[in-house]
Amino acid sequence: MSLEIKTLLGLRDTEKRMYVINTDEVTESEYEYCQVLCNVLWGDKGLVESLGPTWSMVHDARFENLESKFVVNRPAVFGGDARLGKQYIDGDGLLSHSMVELESYAEILGEGRHFHEIVKADGLDPREFYGMSDDILWKYIKQECPNYFDNKGGAPNTRANRLWLLFRGDLLGLIEDYSEVPLLQDWIKLSSGDQAEEYDFLHVAEEPVVWAEVDYLERALTLRASLRVSAVKVLQRSGLMALLQEKYEFTDQEIDEVLKLVYQTPYEKLYEVPAKVVNYANQVRQTTADTTKRMLSQCKANSKASKEIVAKLQAGDIKPINTTDEEVERDLSPEEKQVLAIQGNPYRLELFLMFVEAEQMGDLKTQDIIKPILEDTDLMVDSYTVLEVREKTLTNRTSSAVRDALS
Repeated sequence: MSLEIKTLLGLRDTEKRMYVINTDEVTESEYEYCQVLCNVLWGDKGLVESLGPTWSMVHDARFENLESKFVVNRPAVFGGDARLGKQYIDGDGLLSHSMVELESYAEILGEGRHFHEIVKADGLDPREFYGMSDDILWKYIKQECPNYFDNKGGAPNTRANRLWLLFRGDLLGLIEDYSEVPLLQDWIKLSSGDQAEEYDFLHVAEEPVVWAEVDYLERALTLRASLRVSAVKVLQRSGLMALLQEKYEFTDQEIDEVLKLVYQTPYEKLYEVPAKVVNYANQVRQTTADTTKRMLSQCKANSKASKEIVAKLQAGDIKPINTTDEEVERDLSPEEKQVLAIQGNPYRLELFLMFVEAEQMGDLKTQDIIKPILEDTDLMVDSYTVLEVREKTLTNRTSSAVRDALS
């Protein structure tokens, strides 16, 4: 896999994310799946639009730095990677919904806004807080989170130390610049995404309840990472390298635009993608070829736009949205319903992956059996459904595998 293309789309392994990319060609069904995910992410009233200013801060380099503070290194007793908070992205579009992930973003947004308000009320500048003395930082942590310290010796626990790292990473400055007040304000049930009622808060052990903004942010970041992996495979196959006369590098925001260029292109016209990407690269470089300068300029513009929305929210000129508002709800296409059904049901996901494998093998019988199940989003799909499909298609799948191995 070309290092240049991976770099182009920001697929550099970080403390937070590792990208696992195979060299298989993206099939038509996989590509259509990615197109739907792209629409769920950036489409009308999609995740990004619903997040509003909170998504703008994702493009700021400080956000990635803060994410890394939640990765916990642990010894791998039995080998492998035992770190907590690490994500491995392979392009399958899985939503982790790991509590570690959700707690990370909940702490960034929740603790960030809480301390931002406290510090500001005391007359301190949130944008300067990261550079203040250790005594001041610890004073606020002890004042607001006394349970983060040992009762006997007063030693800070892991959460206190991480909060200190978040402060040093300019958490309060990030909140001040983009998302002092959330646009999306609601609580939802984690498994279904439905708005949480009073009963649900009393039975969180049965079904966890999460702040919708946190859930949407985790979904959006995971979907985007998955789309990047698949886009790399598309660009690798489409001949982009032949058009790259020099080394290109995009900002985080520009990579989002490249992904839209890719997935807005029909599968049968993917040959047009390389020229589109190069033209876009030349366009953004007209102001400056310095990627850092472009990123700073974009962050400045995003911050200004975000502050305008926050000011209107605070003044009551615009109302916050919730999961029952028309701003979030919209009529989904059949394809979007299928994708969301797959995301919410691991058995549907397993069938989808079987379908993709059958497509790659030219196994029409298996495709014919699985397709109507995936299309019927109201159908209950469980382990017995998967087992029945596997039994019905075993002979054909085995024959296809042998044929493929000998070809």
